[in-house]
Amino acid sequence: MVKMRRGSNKSKSGITAQKQKKRTGTSNGKLAKVKKQRAAREAAALSRLPSRTAFEGALTRGGHEVRYAGRAIVLLHGAGGSSAHASMRAWKARLSSCCDEVLAIDFPKGDERDLQPLTACVAEAVARATDKQHKHTRVLIAGVGNGARIAMHLLAAVDEVQPLSATLRAAVVGVVALSFPLLRGSTRQVRDEPLRSLGADAPPVLFVSGARDGKMDFGQFEAVRRACRARTQLHMVEGADQALRPPSEHGVEALDAA
Repeated sequence: MVKMRRGSNKSKSGITAQKQKKRTGTSNGKLAKVKKQRAAREAAALSRLPSRTAFEGALTRGGHEVRYAGRAIVLLHGAGGSSAHASMRAWKARLSSCCDEVLAIDFPKGDERDLQPLTACVAEAVARATDKQHKHTRVLIAGVGNGARIAMHLLAAVDEVQPLSATLRAAVVGVVALSFPLLRGSTRQVRDEPLRSLGADAPPVLFVSGARDGKMDFGQFEAVRRACRARTQLHMVEGADQALRPPSEHGVEALDAA
């Protein structure tokens, strides 16, 4: 045991107050650096998304705001992702300007080929958006990648998927499908069944895809759209990849136009 002499600034462990202060300062510095790096990553992800002005411009008519996007947006992440991912936090921040609330959900873990628990998760989110606590009357579903595919399966109610109730279906006013994966990654198989199964009464769907998206074949997709009874629109972002990352400022402007 180390005894402290009168006037000594050493603690019982032998560490001087100056050294202790230096260690604390180093720890705080590392923490600040990590926070700064995280903020930079989120800012970078946010900068690649459509601008607030572009979204709000599409929602304004004659100087009066019209919330065509619905009062609530249910945001669905892609395969292997989560609502906590930087890109999803960035999408949530951007979409927040278009509605009263964004509900970002996390799909249950398991076999992604088992659609029932995944579509049920989306249905529960729509129900939550319209319940007595949230009180939203108009809901937009926005899905990224596989999240967009799951949304299509829910609305088409194919492959033994439980359809939305009439009340919830009436609340869904549209779908935005970001980087919809038309092709299976390994086999390049066209997965168009949910799109071809959409009824004429399905909500309108906006597809936003990068021109360099490896899971999209625009020739095949146009044929699918022609066969689809639902109202659909495609916006292709020149130069962007599957993650909708434009290679230049010109590409960012093209993404804004969506």
